[in-house]
Parts: sequence; structure tokens; C-alpha cells
Amino acid sequence: MLIQININQILKIEIKLLDIDLNKDSQSIDNVEIIVESTSGDEEVFFLFETNINSGIFTSKIQVRNGAPLNDSILQVSNGDSVFFIITTIMMDQVFQNKPPLKQLLMITRLF
Repeated sequence: MLIQININQILKIEIKLLDIDLNKDSQSIDNVEIIVESTSGDEEVFFLFETNINSGIFTSKIQVRNGAPLNDSILQVSNGDSVFFIITTIMMDQVFQNKPPLKQLLMITRLF
């Protein structure tokens, strides 16, 4: 999906992750920490929350803006950027195995 973001416009996007293995507690709503990064260099940490108890579906809304990296909980992007996310629990497994972190292309499910 291609998205155009105008300068100074903040766009809210919803991301969704389906991973039953991240459902750690079948009696409560779990959360997953992710690192979202743009190829122009910005990196932000966000949490995805399970949609229901024991669903294995995690979502969150994040803000994206065209601009230079600021470390402000808004992902800054530039023309032609790709956006990736790293699930930190999976990243740690990779580190312990001396492998680079797995980067997954961000799935944008809804624009606001």
C-alpha cells in the first residue's frame, strides 16, 4: 500500500499483528512491544494490545509524519521510505542465536 503524507501532516495508521505465539496468558489481554523504523532513520517504540482475551491479534494506532527523526513517539518518514517493525521478544531470540533481528514490513490496515 502506498501512502502519501504531506509536509506537516500527521497521519494516524492502525497496525495489526496476528501471532498466536505472542498470546502468553489465555486469561488476560496481552501486549507486545515493537520497534517501528523508517528507512530514512527514525525509530520509535510502540505497544500493540491484544484485541480480546486469547485472540492472538494485536493492534495499535501510531502517528506518522513527513520530516526528520525527532524521537517524539511520531514516526518520521521521507519520500520513498519503507516502514518496518521488529517485535522485541522475537528480536531477543535472534540476538541469543547470534542472528540479526527479523524485520517485517509494516501492514497498514486503516488510515485515520
